[in-house]
Amino acid sequence: MRSRHYFLTALAVLCYCVFTQAQDWEMEMVTEDGIEVYTRLEEGQDLKQVKVLFETDCSLDQILNKLTDAAGYTDFVYNSILYERVSGEEQGQGVFYGQIDFPWPLTDRDFLVETETYYTSGMDSVIIESRSIEHEDWDTKRGFRRVPSHYNRWVLSPSDTGKIHVEYLLKSDPGGTLPQWAINTVIHEGSVRTIQRLLEVAPENQAESPYVQIREK
Repeated sequence: MRSRHYFLTALAVLCYCVFTQAQDWEMEMVTEDGIEVYTRLEEGQDLKQVKVLFETDCSLDQILNKLTDAAGYTDFVYNSILYERVSGEEQGQGVFYGQIDFPWPLTDRDFLVETETYYTSGMDSVIIESRSIEHEDWDTKRGFRRVPSHYNRWVLSPSDTGKIHVEYLLKSDPGGTLPQWAINTVIHEGSVRTIQRLLEVAPENQAESPYVQIREK
């Protein structure tokens, strides 16, 4: 009976360790301007998730307005060709269609996402989430391949340093069979260049945030 108890205890510890390892983030790089890039591979998945952490002197309004401005999406998102609203009227809410330029000889991608923006409980952070969806009126365009699965999240929070702390999470399957160099470009170069460009253009926006009355979730 005691040996069985020891076996179950050991098994539980092993399962916990395996689960923990599967959830751990591995640091891939830190840029000279302090942008941290992490990746992890969830159980049963072939493509890595990406997490980017950084702090900025930009105000919450400046970052928020740039991230939710569909017309300005191509100004900072790496290799973005097109981004336009499909439905919805509120800034930061609705369905959006986008196109991404992939390096030759790969086929360019297009995607359709539903986006929502909200405060966390306690209103200490603002979250912007986008998830891939299907839409009967928006089929894949000629010359593009539809991204079958996509999720990204921005979390904006005031930090103790007086800056804005930003966490960016990306889980995306571009579809098809991609070579390793192309995946690395998306993970490293794409994420970092998007953030760096965002930090360049965000200070240009001096408008007040449209989310003073945003709902809590």
